[in-house]
Amino acid sequence: MDTKQLKERYGWSKDLENQIISLNKQLKEDYRGSFKLKKLKGKYYWYYQLSARVKSREKYLCSVEPNDLEPNQTSFNYAVIILQEKLRSKFVMGIRNKSYLHTYIIPFKEYIDNDKNLTSSVISGRRNTIDRFGSWCKNEGIRLNVVPTNDIKIVYGNYIRFIENKGLVRTSVKAQIQIVRYFLDWLCRDKESLRGAELFPSHPITLKFQNELLKDMISTPQREVKIFRNSYYEDSWNQCSNKIQEIWQGYCENEGRLDRIRDKNGKINLVEIDDKFSFNFFKPTIFNLKLHQGSVLLYLFWYIFSFGKYQIFYIIDKGNNKVAHYSNILPKIFKYSFMKKNDWQIVNVFTFSDYRRHQLYQFALAKILSELKGTNIWIGTRNDNIASINGIEKAGFKKVANVSKTRVFGIYKLNE
Repeated sequence: MDTKQLKERYGWSKDLENQIISLNKQLKEDYRGSFKLKKLKGKYYWYYQLSARVKSREKYLCSVEPNDLEPNQTSFNYAVIILQEKLRSKFVMGIRNKSYLHTYIIPFKEYIDNDKNLTSSVISGRRNTIDRFGSWCKNEGIRLNVVPTNDIKIVYGNYIRFIENKGLVRTSVKAQIQIVRYFLDWLCRDKESLRGAELFPSHPITLKFQNELLKDMISTPQREVKIFRNSYYEDSWNQCSNKIQEIWQGYCENEGRLDRIRDKNGKINLVEIDDKFSFNFFKPTIFNLKLHQGSVLLYLFWYIFSFGKYQIFYIIDKGNNKVAHYSNILPKIFKYSFMKKNDWQIVNVFTFSDYRRHQLYQFALAKILSELKGTNIWIGTRNDNIASINGIEKAGFKKVANVSKTRVFGIYKLNE
């Protein structure tokens, strides 16, 4: 069955679509477009696609099989009603809308899946958490129009009570309702810059309100008293306990976007950057050696002698799509005689001047160490570059030797 036949099955026809557009002044003059079906996770959804060359051309409407479909009402007719509701506020949903909140769980999960800053385990955890909230909202009949009102506070409190009754401890409840708050944030975010749904200007669930609600509703369990033979063991226990609490709190407060860097003493440092940045590991091809501007000769040299195995870690400003930072990552090549077969080296690191003092250098080192964990990773700098040395040591590296460079072929060797 082709797309046209599938649309017709759900009540669409070309003549009916043309008639709807011709009779609606906004669709005819300001939002000219067409109705589309889009398949996500094995199911189809109605979208209205604008014909103008603008960002966010596809406007999500509804599932082809909405749960609250009226008798004798077609799926296409239901989608048209949703579109008309969105047009009233120029695709910013008003509080008069009677749609159900759970119908936006699917596009939110699509947003989670496309977030390149999240690991697969974090994505899986968030999907499961928001699915749980969606099922509860569906069973409770929670409407979308409560989001910008104080009624959402009641909904939030009821859901906290619901998951607490499932036997979850306070920290687990907090972790789950934070994902719900991120969902509410997404419903209100700007479409173009923050990839949100842009349905409402704001919602009243703040971090402060969330923490106060947790404090009022769920009492902190009394800590178990530990008795130790001497103060050494007691101090060790307290240090470990405090460190675990610090890491868990950081994990929850920063949406799970953490990089763990271990030095030789086992110390864990948590590094993060602003949400306006994205990052990726770039793998070259002979026709595309790098993303940033500048000479390609060095990268061609690396490509030849590393057999195309070098990588570049990029941090990108999402607002203008400019490269803010790059770190080159090389496998063993003949210039670095001290490296072993499976070692890596971070070389020629650079942060553009407009983006300095944003912890991009330290974050890049953290990500590279996390990506290449289990291997030896080298990095070098001049002895007089104090700022670079501080950043390297803060990331968990330890100085092992000085190196010298031969005049012939520029080969680096460890000094005896």
